[in-house]
Amino acid sequence: MLNKVLLYFETNSFLAHGYCLTWRTDLIALHAVSDLLIFSSYFVIPTAIIYLNIKRPDLIGNRIAFLFSSFIIACGLTHLIGLITLWQPIYGFEGIIKGATAVISGATAFATWMLMPTALKLPSTDMLHEKNVALG
Repeated sequence: MLNKVLLYFETNSFLAHGYCLTWRTDLIALHAVSDLLIFSSYFVIPTAIIYLNIKRPDLIGNRIAFLFSSFIIACGLTHLIGLITLWQPIYGFEGIIKGATAVISGATAFATWMLMPTALKLPSTDMLHEKNVALG
């Protein structure tokens, strides 16, 4: 059993993505810079969600904030692994990260739709403004 798990981390029989790109500097740079910027953004966005949730816990529930943050971080990790596989053929590890991302994505999608009836009942800013004017 352990041998099957360890096979996911074996790299000797694979080539890095750079070989597929024939080590063209322009293509390597395009992929590397893009993956690095996407990875960086995918870590800034959850920071903003968590900050918002701390400052305004009335806006977002803890669970949905955690799910969205986890989903975005997992997506960012897939880009980080994509960046690494340009030079190192860690495809088994990449598959594990993608599998985890798939599970987190599915849970987030499910939770989003389960939240929808409650979210649709929330009053809009126009409705709240009209109520305030009526009370004034």
